[in-house]
Amino acid sequence: MLLQGLPTELQAQIALFAGVPNYSSVRTKLGDMLSLRCVSKATLEAVGRAAHNHPSCVQVRFEDEHYKAIPLRALQTYGRVFGSGCREFSYWGPNRGPHNHVIVPHLRDFIASHTRGRLVKLCIMHSSISEEVLLEICRACPLLKDLSAEREVPNLEPVKSHMLEFATELSQACPLLEEVSIPKDSSLSKAETYSMHFPKTFTLEFNDSGISGYEPSRLDQIEASAQCVGVKHLSLRGCRVSSTLVELLLQSPLHSRVVHLSLAGETHILPETILQCVVGFEVLEDLSFPSGFSGSPEFYTRIALARPSLNEIAFGSNPHDDDSCVAALCNNLALESLTLDGLDAVTPAIVDVILQSKAAMTLSVLCIFDVGIRYSVFTSASLLRLVRGCPKLCSVGWDAKTKPRWSAFRDGDNADELNELLKNRCLAHPDPEWRTWDEESDGFGFREYGPRTQRDTLPYRCDPEFSARYNGPSVFEAPGGGY
Repeated sequence: MLLQGLPTELQAQIALFAGVPNYSSVRTKLGDMLSLRCVSKATLEAVGRAAHNHPSCVQVRFEDEHYKAIPLRALQTYGRVFGSGCREFSYWGPNRGPHNHVIVPHLRDFIASHTRGRLVKLCIMHSSISEEVLLEICRACPLLKDLSAEREVPNLEPVKSHMLEFATELSQACPLLEEVSIPKDSSLSKAETYSMHFPKTFTLEFNDSGISGYEPSRLDQIEASAQCVGVKHLSLRGCRVSSTLVELLLQSPLHSRVVHLSLAGETHILPETILQCVVGFEVLEDLSFPSGFSGSPEFYTRIALARPSLNEIAFGSNPHDDDSCVAALCNNLALESLTLDGLDAVTPAIVDVILQSKAAMTLSVLCIFDVGIRYSVFTSASLLRLVRGCPKLCSVGWDAKTKPRWSAFRDGDNADELNELLKNRCLAHPDPEWRTWDEESDGFGFREYGPRTQRDTLPYRCDPEFSARYNGPSVFEAPGGGY
């Protein structure tokens, strides 16, 4: 039966399979959909319906290098054909020279006229967009959850002088916002300036400007931000954390909401203050320690016993934490994720430490970077033994600096078995997001076979929906040979 002889709804279902990449594809192509659109009037309508839910249409990126060669009308053409499927839109203007004023109304029209209010993520940088246009765009996106408009947007700088009014209008336009980045006083954090105006805020940032040794001081503003009902993550990365700040946070509703606590980076905090956080945050599951922080087996045991719900631990870079420190957490916690980063004192015995611990039966993600002197702790044989002994382990972040480097002659058989084990576990994983595997992109490879086989992490979650969401087509890469 000819395609045009089928009912339009059935044609639309068929069109959903056009242009979908295989697992190893980095970028989705829309050429198949454009070709199908040209077959008949019926397929034109079918493609229009399919675009509404097609994974290839999820993300649209518009970058400065493209508009010099492609007419601006291409943006409107793309919007008219595929815009209803767009959920994430990003614009990156010129890195040098004046910003392009001509493009702003085209961006506004694309979003306001063609995305049908379904946009959930918007990123604008290096742009001359104004406060009025940004608010107009946001009013057309009531489902927006992620807004970034702070990098090189000079016409938005005036909002600093009336942050209360602007943030209030923005929150009313997009009540579901969870992540917001807009111009502010760079000497203060988001938690001290505008987070309190967005009740669905997911992360409270206390040092988003990256100021070394920054100590949050606007406690009244922080107290207001701590009332946000959506907060699950506290980022104190790089801060000087006082017990006064921690007490304020623990006296707020956050004590029963915070799941993730990041102390990573050059965070200055006393061991007893870390323990105060672990005891006080009642549903804490994820904890990352500061770089340079050295505990002791007794300290880490206290951490584990104080909060048995912890299932993700990340050690920061330090020269003193050794096998016994890792054992104190692995023996007392049902860890699902463990990161060992920059631990010089760890020895090859760490494999047995993990295998003989409580965490061996629950661990599913392991990240290993710069572990041991000259990064020589893990060999292909020891890593294979670790993966064999941890039945749920299906993701291993790997250190490319390991000495000696793996070779196909010495490590090939171990690498093949590692790949097969991890592949089978991913495909059998209860979470659909993990049920994919591609040896080219997810497996262990060797230097002698070329740079593409040097992998730092496996397995990368590369299901088609994820690939389409984060590696979708740029609108000006002329899918199918042109518009």
